[in-house]
Amino acid sequence: MASIDQEGVFVGNGRGGASAFARFNKFTVGAEVIVLPAKDRFRWPNPLAHNYVDTLVFDKLQKLRMAPSDLCSDGAFLRGAYLDLIGLPATRGDYDRSLADRDLNKRTRLIDVLLEREEFVDLWAIKWGELLRIRAVINTPQYGRDAKAMSAYARWVCEQMARNRPLNEFVRELLVGSGSNHATPAANPYTAGERLTPQRIAEDITQLSLGTRIQCAQGHNHPFDRWTMDDYYGFAAFFAGVTWRRGVECRRGSHESPTRNGPCCGGGSNWAPRKPP
Repeated sequence: MASIDQEGVFVGNGRGGASAFARFNKFTVGAEVIVLPAKDRFRWPNPLAHNYVDTLVFDKLQKLRMAPSDLCSDGAFLRGAYLDLIGLPATRGDYDRSLADRDLNKRTRLIDVLLEREEFVDLWAIKWGELLRIRAVINTPQYGRDAKAMSAYARWVCEQMARNRPLNEFVRELLVGSGSNHATPAANPYTAGERLTPQRIAEDITQLSLGTRIQCAQGHNHPFDRWTMDDYYGFAAFFAGVTWRRGVECRRGSHESPTRNGPCCGGGSNWAPRKPP
């Protein structure tokens, strides 16, 4: 929908949005460009916004002068809602009841019902399990971690989903969790030994919670994004005080602080921020 020539001239050649990125030395800047046709009889249909996501989407579509898609059929909505929310297809009975229901709010009611299903909790626990790399492989630490710790970790994540824990609280507990990775499951993000450096932790955390990859800014400013080396090492500095050491499996659910002398009961590994002198 757009192109840039050797002189840096940005030329639009089709409707839509595009991003332009310029870099000189260590400085970078990006800009969003919207290309519209010269003659257009577009009229915004003014659809009803049901939530803030609709408001944001409609605002962008208005700028692009594009009408939103029409409402899907009841069958298509039913299929999508079941697969997206609980990971299962609707049964024939569900399908027949939905088509026979004449209530104008039946789609809202269906979503509320699916959100209360156990499968919704299971599905999102699985999704977060993949993101957090909750997997145990015996004797191969580069691919997995202690099976007992991972079992406790998986249960903890499932409990957070069942409680409808706000994501900001969920991530905050993962970031500050400390102690035995058996007794304190939220400490497990720091127990993959091969990843435990401030830089590696920063890379994992930004990709997990911010959806951003900052690895390219480790040795130079990011060539295609706005992240600089100062950003990279400044963020890594937040995790410079994290310590980790192997604990002793004591077969009981208590542990001593890893900042004290002596073995760590409760098993697994421990981490904690170093206190300043």
